[in-house]
This record gives sequence, C-alpha cells and structure tokens, in this order.
Amino acid sequence: MLDLDNQELAARANFVETIFSNTGVALIDKQSNAFVSYNELEEKVIRFSKQIEPGRLYALTVENTADSISIYLACLLRGATLILLPEGIQESRAIELSMRFCASSIINKSIFKQLNYDDSNGRSLEGSPSRNALLMGTSGSTASPKFVRISPSNLMVNAIDIADKLILEAREIAITTLPWNYSYGLSILNSHLITGNTVVLSNHSIRELEFWRALSDYKVTNFGAVPSQYLILNRMTDELKSLPSLRYLTQAGGSLSKVIKVNIHRELSKASKQFFVMYGQTEATARISILGHEDFEKRPDSVGRCVGRGSMTTVDGELKLRSKSVCLGYAETYHDLYKDDENSGILSTGDIGSVDNEGYIFVFGRKKREIKVGGRRINLDYVEDSLRSASLNCAVVSFEDTIFVYYQDQENRFNHLLDSLLEEFLLNRRQIRFKKVQELPMLHNGKIDYKLLEDDAF
Repeated sequence: MLDLDNQELAARANFVETIFSNTGVALIDKQSNAFVSYNELEEKVIRFSKQIEPGRLYALTVENTADSISIYLACLLRGATLILLPEGIQESRAIELSMRFCASSIINKSIFKQLNYDDSNGRSLEGSPSRNALLMGTSGSTASPKFVRISPSNLMVNAIDIADKLILEAREIAITTLPWNYSYGLSILNSHLITGNTVVLSNHSIRELEFWRALSDYKVTNFGAVPSQYLILNRMTDELKSLPSLRYLTQAGGSLSKVIKVNIHRELSKASKQFFVMYGQTEATARISILGHEDFEKRPDSVGRCVGRGSMTTVDGELKLRSKSVCLGYAETYHDLYKDDENSGILSTGDIGSVDNEGYIFVFGRKKREIKVGGRRINLDYVEDSLRSASLNCAVVSFEDTIFVYYQDQENRFNHLLDSLLEEFLLNRRQIRFKKVQELPMLHNGKIDYKLLEDDAF
C-alpha cells in the first residue's frame, strides 16, 4: 500500500509540473477578458497550496474560473483529495456530502469554509491516502453519495492519451461547454493544459450569442458537446462552417442519433473541419475510445477504438475495458478512501456492445436499460435511438409492462412511428405510451434526467 501511495505522489507531482513547464496562455476568462499565462497559473496554484494540508480531503464547488482550476491543481500538488461538486448545488447538500467524507473545508468561490466534527462519532480524521486524487459523481451527478475514486495516474494517463489523439495543432484553443466536475469537461481541461494549450472559460450556453462571439473573438479551434447540445448545433452547421479558426468538434456523453452524426460529419467536412465521436465513463476517468474523422464514413455506428494502450473485449455481451485510466473503485464514506485499487485496471462498463476484429467498438445500450415487455427483451436505449434517428427528440423509460416515450416535438408523426415500433418489437398499443413535454428534463451536465421521467411514469 505504501508503494502505491508513493507512486501516486510522484504522479501528482509529474502531472502538475508538466503543466507548469508550459509557456503561453493557459486560461482565458470570458467574463473578465483576463488572460492567465502558465506562469501566472503556477503562481495562483502555489498561493492556494498554502491553504491546503497534505493528506486532507476538501470539497470544491466547481466554477469556470482560473481560481477554481488553481485550487484543483493545488490539491493535486499538495497530496490532498478533492471532491468535485457542481456549481449551484444546495448548501445543505454540499455540507452533507462533505461531512460524509470528513472534508476539512468546503471551498466556494475560492473561500475556504472549515468544517468541524464531533470526535464522538468515531470517524477517523487522519490523512486520507494519496492514491485518491478526486472523488467524482458518476456522470456528474450528486444525487447519490457513491463517488468514483480517481487516482493521479488515472488523470495523467487519460489526459496524455486523449491529447495524442485530439491535439491536432501546436496551438489549440478550446472553450468550455460543460462543467468540469463532469469527467468529459475535466478531460478537455486536462488534455489542453498538459500539452500547453489554451482553454477559454465561458459560462454561456451554445444557445447564446455571446458563446458564438467568443468562438470568433478568441479564435477557438475546438469544443466538445453532448447529444442534447448537438440537437441545437445540427441546426447551426452554417455558423460552424463559417468560423475560420474552428478545426474540430468532439461528441461524447451518450448516444447521438446516426442521422445527426452523419449530417454533422458531412457539413463539417465541406469546410475541411473534423468531427470526432467518442465514448467514455467517469469510471474510466473520462474518454475510453475515439472514432477518427477519417474512419467515420466506414463505421458511422462505431464509437471508435480505445485510446492509448487500452483494450476492449466482451463477456456475455457486456463491454469490458482494460486500461490504466480505470478508476480505483467507489467511495460512499470516508473509510472507503483507505481501500486499495479494487479494479486492477479492469472495468465492467455496464454497456451491451461488440468489438470487431480491428478493435472498433459498438455500443448498443446500457445493460440496466434492458427490460422485458410482454415476455420480450427490449433495450430502451435502442428504442430511443430508433426514434431519434427518425428525428424525434425524445427520451424513453419504462414502468411495469409499459414503455413511455417522452417527446419534445411540434410534428404529429406518431401513428407512423408507433406502427414501426409495434412491428419491430411485436408489441401492442397498450404497451407504448407517448407523452408530450415542453422540454426534456436535463441534468447539469447536459444529459437527460431519466430518474425524473421514471418518477413521472410511476
């Protein structure tokens, strides 16, 4: 255990020192128009590190600011463990989660608020093992107290592997479109900083004019988006093509309909821009695989091949990953931080899929989203993808023996779609219900809030 902790202490130092060795502009704060050089970032990190004790655990309410990012790097540098919490989380929930893991302080807007504990509760307040760099909610969620334990080595390996595949030019400039307490957002930040590139910190959504102005003003070369954002971007391909600095887009965070993927790829290709489809999980630190732009036409249904030295196989139809970016395990209480590496580099993804003889991965849906209706096994993700491919913006859940399709659409095309579903899955009309909503409910990371829809169906 001691050797593992020493190894991870070295990985922490290597990760941060690699960032410090870079020159040029590290961060651009869109709100204040402040340009933060790598030298200035190092000064910020060292200043914040004086408030951080090695071996302690801290809870950070994540913001798109240079100070918030500096605190993250300071905790890495000092050998502390950091819980990443979403901006806007209720104070009572933040305190509850922080106390569950015996955090020394909650950090909000760069202010350290110390937490005090009653020693009679029997919780250990000794330093936590250095092998735990971050505690991250799965898919950015904090609805459950189960967090993913990410090691410094996980962060280093995944950032380098992603950069090797995506950092296409000497000077890349990304812009934030996702919170970085979500693993996809964090991977964009890490892969750019470790390679000496620039990240524009923006709080504007892709619906806002200010976001598009920032793309032009700061000569942004790339950004990432999730399926709900691509529903918007798919209607703005002319605007994307007109940006001279933009070189590529990335997509992760869930399945995107084939119709939209094909259109985005085709339209960007017309302007000599690239589109990368990816697959990832928080438990694998971030992105697992990338489908290169040049491979898209041959395998539009694939999520690509594993990054780095990772490899994917299937066991009973479930995708299993072997990679150095696989997390250490989960934590529900402070005492879980003392556990060893429970995964040993192997992750059962919970996804049903296949791998072809060239290593290209195909994901068919979540294992837990497989249900039985009328005695027939049906994957709800497959149903949802089929409807989205028919240009229906929807989310699919189930309750008892009924499939519920929540849709956001103006067109009345349901007789045709319903007939197709009934024919394909051999169901009757009582087993599928369409329910119109003004907007599909979303989590803060841009993913659909299926729990809320399941509660409604119940």
